[in-house]
Amino acid sequence: LKLAANYFSGRGVARDIERSIYWYRKAADQGDPTAEVFLGYLYSAGIGVERSDVEAVKWYQRAASAGSPDAKVNLAVSYLKGIGVQQDPQLALTLLHSAARQGNRRAEAYLGVLNCTGGFLPIDKAAAEDWFRKGVQHHSHDAEYDLARLLLMPPTDGRRIRQAVKLLRKSSAGGFT
Repeated sequence: LKLAANYFSGRGVARDIERSIYWYRKAADQGDPTAEVFLGYLYSAGIGVERSDVEAVKWYQRAASAGSPDAKVNLAVSYLKGIGVQQDPQLALTLLHSAARQGNRRAEAYLGVLNCTGGFLPIDKAAAEDWFRKGVQHHSHDAEYDLARLLLMPPTDGRRIRQAVKLLRKSSAGGFT
């Protein structure tokens, strides 16, 4: 797995996507969920392989069945949007909740957004705020930004505005612009 990552990034060796994929596939074939998630990403983005949402989902499903919270989030997004699979918002929510129970900050941020926008859920600003705060506790810059936006929605007061400004600075310093 480390060798695969080194070939992918060119750290300590010449960058070689083909060799990287070889080693990721070798690790994935032995059941490594990190390698399975990364292969899913490569197929989803078409990096070094022919782009295939169906193939990406296959790898995400393997990793999710092994318990990978990152795979669960990626798979949930596929089910939310119907990418590579038939759209199934209920299954997507189940996967997001499972990943969030594992402390996955991306899942927490997604659940916050879905509660805030009413995407497949009734709008529930209090639940959205709770999910965003959990994401902030897990150092999610997405959740910091989203919580700041929520805090700036009317009705607002000076305290909420100050909190929002702090969160926007923090998420920006973390690269979320």
